[in-house]
Order: sequence, then structure tokens, then C-alpha cells
Amino acid sequence: MSDDKLQARIDRAESNWNSGAQGDPGTYTWGLFSYGDAPGAMGGGVGMFIWFPSRNDLLDFIASTLPYSPPGPTSLDCEAVASETAAIVENMKCGRLADPDGIAQLNKVLQHFSQITWAGTFTQLLTEPHPYAQEVRAAFRMEDRDIWSDDAITEAEEPAFRGFLNMWGI
Repeated sequence: MSDDKLQARIDRAESNWNSGAQGDPGTYTWGLFSYGDAPGAMGGGVGMFIWFPSRNDLLDFIASTLPYSPPGPTSLDCEAVASETAAIVENMKCGRLADPDGIAQLNKVLQHFSQITWAGTFTQLLTEPHPYAQEVRAAFRMEDRDIWSDDAITEAEEPAFRGFLNMWGI
């Protein structure tokens, strides 16, 4: 691939970060928490929630963005990473691969580029016993009320939890 085509994909990937809702999902239902998998001195480790209207929009974002932004080491072939990422995403879209298995495969392929800590619906983040969802809920309550609890977020807590998501991971 020419340098111009690669740069165009990188530019598109960087603009894709603005295609979803960051932090608070607003009316969007599907999201993920992802962080850059570079060493900390190179900007790695910073992550955020990003949300989309549908699962397919989320999967399209993964395929078109995470192999390019944040960038991986120049010694790795980002086109090979993008091709493998697209194949996994396609298998997830058509149901040949369950989402948790797909995320695990994506994290192997995207090593040194990005890592996906959690993916699912906002309702799942609020209620399900996924370890990362529980960690986020417990951190919210520690910051909000100085109590540790990873229980489901209540309707009364949801507005403050949405605000909390705007700063989580940054």
C-alpha cells in the first residue's frame, strides 16, 4: 500500500474517534472501552468509552479504526493487522464468533495497537457481572459516596454515573 493510502486510512481512523459518543453514551446503546496499547511514555494506557447506535456501527469502528489509531509500532505491518481485524469483525457480524471470543481474538491481533477491555450495551454496563463493568461501577461509587459496591447501577444513580463515564480512563 502506498504511503498516501495508508495516511488516508490513518486520517480516517483518527476522525472516526469523533463518530461516536465519548464517555456518556447519550442515546447510543452499544459501546466499548478501549485503550492504546503502547508503553506509557508513548501515550499508551489512556482509554475511553465510545458509544454507537448499533452493534454493527461498533464493529465497523473497530475494523476501520483500531488498526490505525492509536498507531502501533512502525515495525509491525498495520495492513496485516487491519486484514485480520476485519476478518474477526466479519465473523462476529455474521454470528460465527461470539462477541467475548471475538474480543479476545481482536486483542491478540491488536496487541501493541489497541486493547478492548469491555464491549456491549449500556444496559450491560449498568447491570451485568462482567469484571470490568463491576470495576467501573465500584469506582463510581467510591468516588461518588466513598463506598465499595459493584452492584447494578440504580435508576437514581444513572445520571451521576453517566457523568462519571466522561472522565473514566483519561
